[in-house]
Amino acid sequence: MTGQLSEGRGVCHLSVSEPHSAVRLLLSFLLAVNATCAFALEFGSPVSCDFGKQCFVQQFADMDPTSSWSDPFCGPATYDGHTGIDIRVLSMLDVVSGLNVLALADGRVSRIRDGEADRLVRSSTDRRAIEGRECGNGVVLDHKEGYQTQYCHLKEGSLVVRLGQFVSKGEILGQIGASGNAEFPHVHVTVRHGGKIVDPITDKPLESGCMAEGDMSKSLFPQTVLEKFGKGETQILAAGIASGHVSVNELVDNGPPPTVTSRAEQFVAWIWLINLRRADSLTLRLIGATGAVLAEHAIPHLERSKATYTAYAGRRHSLESGSYIVEAEIRRGEERVLINREIVIVD
Repeated sequence: MTGQLSEGRGVCHLSVSEPHSAVRLLLSFLLAVNATCAFALEFGSPVSCDFGKQCFVQQFADMDPTSSWSDPFCGPATYDGHTGIDIRVLSMLDVVSGLNVLALADGRVSRIRDGEADRLVRSSTDRRAIEGRECGNGVVLDHKEGYQTQYCHLKEGSLVVRLGQFVSKGEILGQIGASGNAEFPHVHVTVRHGGKIVDPITDKPLESGCMAEGDMSKSLFPQTVLEKFGKGETQILAAGIASGHVSVNELVDNGPPPTVTSRAEQFVAWIWLINLRRADSLTLRLIGATGAVLAEHAIPHLERSKATYTAYAGRRHSLESGSYIVEAEIRRGEERVLINREIVIVD
């Protein structure tokens, strides 16, 4: 009997010739295959939340070895030197309510830290205060085949694992927080292989460059998880109609403000977006039930990419009770993208 062994991601393929060979020899060969074949690691989701509603991929790893930056899809959803994936929630209110961080794969806890306060970094003074503890509350897991995963910025007091504990894929480690060097509440996930940081989307070293063709055949994540992550597309974090100006810091601290009522004498339609690109043009509109545009504001040209961005359009005028659409029209070269949210105003 002769046979040939080849490896794909997560599976070993066996082709056997001479089918008349003894079953005993075939079994011996299969046992040898089982002993020598290295099965590739496959990750699960690092969080338990509804992507696009409760949580969002804010940034990927930086694949550009120069002082510039590029996400794995050759887009700008990263920053220079970023080492992993950031999955964010809207505000500190979501940290209070709690969303779980999960083990990407079976592994053993090799490092752990808790006791760091959840506080957003907004100044150089804030950054100096957490120097040496930038990861905040975190967990490191050692996996098979020399892989290691690190989870940073977890919520203070939320960690439920201990040093040396074996955890299973999908098991809860803690909750998303804002400890350490966190400008917004999120979990940062870094993956190492043989001690070297790799991008889990491509399983390549960070300096290897992005993949213009979008080939994810070597990804450590299954397609079901990759679809949830997206590819750094522009997304709505939140939108609404308020009675006055809405600041980014207020959104991150307290979440979306209350919707204006029909008794208010003025309104401000607002939208909170992530991952806009340099040279994008953006038009924000408030559209009434009849399709009429009630307020509009245009930003003709973004001078640089924006990880997060808020736009506003308002008037000194009351609005009747009913349904309205807050719409963002984004023009990116020849591409035109419309994203919107429905807002209901009551008395």
